Amino acid sequence: MKVALVYPQGYGEAGLFGGGERYALELSKAIAKRTPTTLVTCGSARSSSRVGELRLEQFTARGWPRSDHFNPVSTAFLSALEDVDVVHCVAYGTILTDLAIAFARLRGRGVFITDVGGRALRAPGNHLPLWRLADGLLLLSEFAGSVFPGTRPCRRVIRGGVDLDQYSPSSEPGGRGVLFVGRLLPHKGPDLLLRALPEGVPAVVLGQPHDPAYLEHLHRLAANKDVHFVHDADDTRVAEEMRRAAVMVAPSVHSDELGRYYALPELLGLAVLEAMASGLPVVATQVGSLPELVTDGETGTLVPPNDAAALHDAIVWIVDHPGEGRAMGAAGRKRVETAFTWERVADECLEAYRA
Repeated sequence: MKVALVYPQGYGEAGLFGGGERYALELSKAIAKRTPTTLVTCGSARSSSRVGELRLEQFTARGWPRSDHFNPVSTAFLSALEDVDVVHCVAYGTILTDLAIAFARLRGRGVFITDVGGRALRAPGNHLPLWRLADGLLLLSEFAGSVFPGTRPCRRVIRGGVDLDQYSPSSEPGGRGVLFVGRLLPHKGPDLLLRALPEGVPAVVLGQPHDPAYLEHLHRLAANKDVHFVHDADDTRVAEEMRRAAVMVAPSVHSDELGRYYALPELLGLAVLEAMASGLPVVATQVGSLPELVTDGETGTLVPPNDAAALHDAIVWIVDHPGEGRAMGAAGRKRVETAFTWERVADECLEAYRA
């Protein structure tokens, strides 16, 4: 079986690398260990490379409507889908995905869709039910399934995974401070964390800024607090910071401080799984898929969204109870080892393709 996964955003120095990009790449690498696999993307220049057994083919985008770099325009990438048996689109609601679905259906290929969020405004799939052309919807969580349209075709929940070697607990117990990992966007809640941060507790904020005004706002909230911002952390740095911290905080919200509503704030929460694999207890808001990942009182603590006081108290409790925090972290690691490996995700996808 030859498989092609299609993702609109390119990789490398010119590309972004958040949860969606990581999901597409890590899943492709895992499937490639089992069957010939190509990850097809678009970027500013044509390139072809290999990552282990995986072929990575990037095609040149002809443009980006409204300068939305998550929504490139290209037809050249369809050549990479000619000789495959299965086309798996890993970002619904983009022009690239719409073209891939139509092409694969016309050529009689198997078509599967996963929605990692980040839909584009200028894409037919956001206005037409193109998902009906798929053989299956492979959704990231029960929450993702609840917000994806329709009841057909075949729907399965296939969550994400973690590289258990890269993300592993520290050999030296006694982590210090709070860690935030995510793009610096209002629905990710970094402003809520900075408001809730207890006095005297240090915090490291890892994430790419997307709005200079919002970044300036975050720096104002962090004034006179022990907060360190890192905007260019690679995977190695993220894993190191997870081993150093005492607690990971995922403060995502549906409504930000200005009242703007976000329907899809956390379809999966990959950074939360990586923190759990690193032996970190997690304090998360009851938003999106996060309650499916964090077991309250066992692997971390769940708090209401937009509640800075509850978030503050949850952080204080874990910082003041390091033994209990380490026990939560150990339980989180065990849960990831059991249910959230890329090998398991790849096997579940291949089972869906065959079915």
